Amino acid sequence: MAETSVVRTEQARDTFAQEELIHYPIARRTRFPDTVCTQEREPVGDLTEASEDRANFRYALALKIPAGAPVLLLEILRQADGHAMSTTTQVLSKDRFLNIAETYYRETRSG
Repeated sequence: MAETSVVRTEQARDTFAQEELIHYPIARRTRFPDTVCTQEREPVGDLTEASEDRANFRYALALKIPAGAPVLLLEILRQADGHAMSTTTQVLSKDRFLNIAETYYRETRSG
């Protein structure tokens, strides 16, 4: 079975069932849920933390807002079939996305 990649053996440990890898091509607009769904897996994005801050120069430039403007920092854990795949930090203009943490991520568990 090891020859067909159904199981794998790790020296001095044991024999384990081999899980399929997720093929994750990187493109100009790679979207986690789309990539995971095309492989018949269940994507989940859990908001693990939400906080407020002030835009530093880098955030202000990227978001086209004044430095010091209020921003929301969202920490998101992305999973496929219950397995952690990545974490991301999203920085959003608070004026543009005032209730996003409550209404979007917590209620829809968007990936």
